[in-house]
Amino acid sequence: MLFALACAAPLCAGPTSEGPAPVGRLLLGSGDYLEGTWRDSPAGGAVRWESPLAAGAYEFPWPAVESLTFPSPESGAEPTGALRFELVGGDLLYGDLLDVSPESFTVQSAAAPDAPLKIRRESVCRITPRQAGSNVIYSGPGHPSQWKSPAIDDWRLMHGALATDASGASIGQDVGLSDPVRIELELAWQETPSFVLELGDSPTARAIAEQQRDQRLKGIINRAQQEEVDSESVAFALETVGDRLVVMRDLQDAADLAVVGPVQPGPGRLNCVVYLDLAKGRFIAVTPSEEPMAELTVAGQIDATRHGGIRLTNRGGDIRLERLRVSAWDGKPPTPLRGEGPRVVRVGAEPAAAELVGYDAATKTLRFTEIAGGSDEEKDKVKSGDENDEEPTAPPAGDPFTVTLDQLAVVVLRPDASSPRPPVSVDLHSGERLGGAPGQVARGRLKLACPWSETPVQTPIEAIRSVHTLEQPPYEPRGLTGPSVGLETDASNTKGELTGGPASRGKSCLVWRPRDSQNALPLRSSVRGTLVLREPRPKVSRVQSQPPRAARRKVQGFFGAIAGVFGVAPAVGPAADAEPAAPRDEPRPAAPTLPPHIVYLRGGDKLPCTVESIDQQGVHLRSPYAETDFVPHTHVKAIELVTRGVDGRITDDRRQELLTLPRMQEGNAPTHLLVSTKGDYLRCRLLGLSDEAATVEVRLEEVQLERSRIARAIWLDPPPKNDAPADPDAAPPKPAAPPGDSLRVQLLRTDGVRLSFVLEAFESTVDEPVGPLVGVSDVLGKCRALLSEVDAIRLGADPEQSPAPRSYHEWVMIPAKQPREDPDAPDDGASGGSPLVGQPAPPVTLPWLDDALAGGEPFAPDRFHGQVLVLDFWASWCGPCMQAMPVVDRVCAEYEAQGVQLVAVNLQEEADEIGAALERLGLRPRVALDRDGVAAQRYRVTGIPQTVIINRAGDVTHVLVGGGGALEQRLRDALDEALDDALAEPTGPPAAP
Repeated sequence: MLFALACAAPLCAGPTSEGPAPVGRLLLGSGDYLEGTWRDSPAGGAVRWESPLAAGAYEFPWPAVESLTFPSPESGAEPTGALRFELVGGDLLYGDLLDVSPESFTVQSAAAPDAPLKIRRESVCRITPRQAGSNVIYSGPGHPSQWKSPAIDDWRLMHGALATDASGASIGQDVGLSDPVRIELELAWQETPSFVLELGDSPTARAIAEQQRDQRLKGIINRAQQEEVDSESVAFALETVGDRLVVMRDLQDAADLAVVGPVQPGPGRLNCVVYLDLAKGRFIAVTPSEEPMAELTVAGQIDATRHGGIRLTNRGGDIRLERLRVSAWDGKPPTPLRGEGPRVVRVGAEPAAAELVGYDAATKTLRFTEIAGGSDEEKDKVKSGDENDEEPTAPPAGDPFTVTLDQLAVVVLRPDASSPRPPVSVDLHSGERLGGAPGQVARGRLKLACPWSETPVQTPIEAIRSVHTLEQPPYEPRGLTGPSVGLETDASNTKGELTGGPASRGKSCLVWRPRDSQNALPLRSSVRGTLVLREPRPKVSRVQSQPPRAARRKVQGFFGAIAGVFGVAPAVGPAADAEPAAPRDEPRPAAPTLPPHIVYLRGGDKLPCTVESIDQQGVHLRSPYAETDFVPHTHVKAIELVTRGVDGRITDDRRQELLTLPRMQEGNAPTHLLVSTKGDYLRCRLLGLSDEAATVEVRLEEVQLERSRIARAIWLDPPPKNDAPADPDAAPPKPAAPPGDSLRVQLLRTDGVRLSFVLEAFESTVDEPVGPLVGVSDVLGKCRALLSEVDAIRLGADPEQSPAPRSYHEWVMIPAKQPREDPDAPDDGASGGSPLVGQPAPPVTLPWLDDALAGGEPFAPDRFHGQVLVLDFWASWCGPCMQAMPVVDRVCAEYEAQGVQLVAVNLQEEADEIGAALERLGLRPRVALDRDGVAAQRYRVTGIPQTVIINRAGDVTHVLVGGGGALEQRLRDALDEALDDALAEPTGPPAAP
């Protein structure tokens, strides 16, 4: 043991005005917690806790309770009463003294406003005046969630104390140490301790110091700057050093330390009061009876306003922060109370040995009798009995005298330190602490049997800041009759059991009993949260091999290629050897066999089913989970006909190509994207689907595809209108609001299956806890699912707003950028402002206007590696383009012998339009077709004509926008520079087109 037990106490501020019951948090010994209000419990023995989750109040036995906490009122709370009573066991009370008798003190206190308290005389340690402005700034330690820690899970709340046995665990909080303060501190440990308690910590300075240490290591700042920041991040530190506890302060210009006391091996406790003034560099540590322990003064240039925090670090063993109470200090040093026994100290006078014998409430005068004669040792013997263990005797009577309250500094009495530890400790917003045995709660008052009070203390619930259990009998929770189910909300997290019951006004058919509760209650229809029936399995990383794709025979023509992908090769079904690229969760052993197909609804649901057919109206299907056999197109986002063995991986560039809507297709945009069993994509309009084939429209022609070759169909959303940006994360239209007494739920499985409906019944009992959930969906009609098939249930009005991503929601068409003609482009070259210059040419693959002219292979910039490539972006409707093309064609022809190649890239026009324009110009360049506008996007074409020069190494050297009389000279200068660039020499053999 290090120091004696304290006679001090607890908490923050808040008035005790009448009003609605405050909302707080109930923490159970199991670690579960619920937000709610504390309700009357006439029988006592349990906490009746009304949670907003359930219709009624749960009953939790006191042995199952860890703590109850309530937020402080916004207006704060100044303690009331003229005196401060320090009681045995660390209890603290403020109030007005009414009477003094040989047995007790009569006190009127706001902690028990209904009647004066009779406080047993042997339970009072000290009486001091309550100083104005010395109200409590902070009292705790409170719950770990109120603190900041790099690893908050290393800390736990244990009987009202913050505790850890993790080496290196650190926790901190701003507790208002910037101004002069008085700190009541209590630490305890089971093993030889090794800890650091920093008083005046600054999280901001700490973060800056760590950042600047890194900067100094990298040479960004010098050491002088680093040390200045470090000095500001260190305040007074109580630290174990070997077998001693010391206090130290290490500043840039000054440092010192003082020994506080020895540290004995094994269990121990530090119980002290610290007077701290960071601005003046003063630290004074005393015992609870104000006897000196250590004093240290280390002044420095410190901005105290930045250092209001405390930080406790456990370097080894274990540590518990049992009490931390911060109150204002007037800066006057504490007066040591030398000697033992009853005494009184007047303001500015020495202590006098005296017994308090009476009080005149009218004149506010205390009456004392001096303890006459004898030395301090004799007085101690009189107080405690002689060495033969005789009973203590009363002190010899001396002269009487009086002290008015305005003259009083402190009264010390003779407390009985053998008081047992109470079952619970109650902290009030005013800073008072009451320890005792909890009884009934009636009319919003907690009846507390305090060992120091002759009658139960009835404290208003609204005055309570926290209740912590200290000593409780062993608790055996009532067992669960069904599977353990977790209930998680923003403010509650519990485990328990779920059964069914009749729904009624404001009550759902889901009946919930937390595992520590003595009763079960129906969940409210307005509840929001998640019921977790099974914890998700940890994902196991598996390396999956992909079999090589079989070589495809070449089929001539566009529609022949479609047939080769979707209708020629043998069917590949769900039993294909290839595994999906992204591993899915393995099905649970008890999971049912799901239907072979999946329909994804726009609202976020994912329904296992059998897709029978698709027509112009929608999708016809069968599902064991839904009564309907039809879903309109407006509610469908995708279907999966083959759920395994499909490699649907796609690059971002390919996705952009598929989603870009060419200008020429704006009047007849594709509505679907088909994915083959080989992972190929086809953009089309899906007209119908039967058992054998799918009918699609591609480029205004109908094509029949084998159904067995189709793995997925995605419904493409049209581009947004009025040039509004596409928002793939936009939520779908909300479903119709359920009736006021109905609960909308969303059933979830770890494999992604989701089903939403308004819950009507849960046909489950304690004997059959896995009965079906029954309800009605806006889209699917009557729905039904067994609880054994569900992993989680989201509760609330809008389950479509699930945090899980909505599958395929990002497939929204994007209109191709419309290039504009820019005849007024500057004549001094436009290369400098283009982000393309100096970068590798963006890859793109485009068809040729004339395959025979270009050798039959598609256009790609990398095929011109080793040559200078000129890309001329144009359109027949662009007047400046028609003027510039002959100039570009003529100049490039002059440079052809030097390795310059010209490709004219047409933007989104039909072949007949292109041919007619070239015929008018009398030109025959190689023309690549940017039908989808993808090339224009990648080459940042915002105005045409645009000419891009790519050197032999494949890097863009110049981007010329516009035409005009200066175009020819600008182009020649650009080509000369590209040809003369020694760094642009090819690194490999050229690949001729």
